[in-house]
Amino acid sequence: MGAPSYDEELLARREMVDRIRTRARDFAPLNRLISGEEHSDRMIMMALHDIIDDFNASPPPVGAFFVANFPNRLILITGALAILIESAALLYARNDLAYASTGTTVQFGQSREYMHIAATMWQQYEVKKKELKTSINAQQAVAASGGFFTSFARTYRPMWGVDTLRDYGSLE
Repeated sequence: MGAPSYDEELLARREMVDRIRTRARDFAPLNRLISGEEHSDRMIMMALHDIIDDFNASPPPVGAFFVANFPNRLILITGALAILIESAALLYARNDLAYASTGTTVQFGQSREYMHIAATMWQQYEVKKKELKTSINAQQAVAASGGFFTSFARTYRPMWGVDTLRDYGSLE
């Protein structure tokens, strides 16, 4: 597993920005309460960078991944969205405003809802990340040993004194 070329990584990042924007449905015509897109391409790229760093730095060490060779796109998208939504929640928390007049209270801001969504997505990302890294680690261990069953058969076959195909013929 080698590192992708600069051009491959750049193309993969651009495609992933589109996938993340589509998953979040972050398009100007759909955002009725804000003008334009909520997350710029630059912010999405930064979230991708952060989630790749998190994945690569988290135990167990299973190699360095990039966007172009990341083993599971859904995990990458979920993690990046969690970072983006948490970032938006921080912004909304700074600008949260409650207005009360004549017994009616109006709350401007969505920080609580966004933080809840971000926490849920982060939890999903962490669970899936752990499962994926455990799986990759196990695959790498089996590959490094030449496969448990292969090495087991090589080790104990002489003790059995039987060559299945030669001594028993085919299984047909």
